[in-house]
Amino acid sequence: MSEFRLDFHDTATAFADKSDSQLKEKYRIFRMLNSPFMNAIGTRAAKFALSLGLPIHGLIKASIYEQFCGGETIEECEGVINKLAASHIGTVLDYAVEGKATEDDFDRTKDEIIRTIHSFDPCLACGVHVLDMQGNTVTEVKVQ
Repeated sequence: MSEFRLDFHDTATAFADKSDSQLKEKYRIFRMLNSPFMNAIGTRAAKFALSLGLPIHGLIKASIYEQFCGGETIEECEGVINKLAASHIGTVLDYAVEGKATEDDFDRTKDEIIRTIHSFDPCLACGVHVLDMQGNTVTEVKVQ
């Protein structure tokens, strides 16, 4: 296994898979997210539109969501993972379940986490850290 060095100053590698226009779009989005005023307006507008049932899910997914997530399923993430790997950029599969509180929700989360672990290359280490709604550790699993 090769030695991996993480360097947050290595922007050439971090953004190697992005075109100039994609980088400009990311810059615009992060500028907006960094503005408390714009962030507040955007958050309120999105919540209002969602409460009215307006079809904005695709807009959110294609803009803000795309900056932070590879997909909603392992299968959706595969294309992003492969694209990043071609530029020698590693990835981490996380499965988030914010706002879920029922046993059925947690059972589905557990099943998805197990599916995620099974999707890993067996030569790679991985870990899972599950928190309850109060932020307490429920379980922690490390596979090496």
